Amino acid sequence: MLTIGEMFTAIRIGAIGMTSILRAQVVAIGPEGITYKGPRKRKMFRFQPDDDTMIFNGHDIPFKTDMEEMQEHGGCMRGNACFNFVGDRDTIRQYIDEKQLNPAFDGKANIVLCHGEEEEPLYPELETGHAVIRRMKEKAASAALV
Repeated sequence: MLTIGEMFTAIRIGAIGMTSILRAQVVAIGPEGITYKGPRKRKMFRFQPDDDTMIFNGHDIPFKTDMEEMQEHGGCMRGNACFNFVGDRDTIRQYIDEKQLNPAFDGKANIVLCHGEEEEPLYPELETGHAVIRRMKEKAASAALV
């Protein structure tokens, strides 16, 4: 998984339903979780990765969250309690499938690919009880019938 001194990126859904991203450096790893510090920071924090946390080595991931995209280029931040990513579909899927380190992560069905105002499930073949994803799938199925 991760080693002490290594940079990592963690992505999870925050308390208010937004995709949040953390770029930090591992200080310690123990049963209580990962102790880390942010870039150019002294203060240390701890978190316990759960089944809704993606973890990647390094800070350079080949996609952005909707919040990062909004901050850099304007546009829309969703706040829909899904993982909202901006970038190339195939690149994002391959990166998650091959590079995501948290063995407990089971949220692939709740990842949304955002294109401006448009959005679609990144893994439409996966089942989920998430209402937002179900509505996207229903909308896509209705459009296919027209």
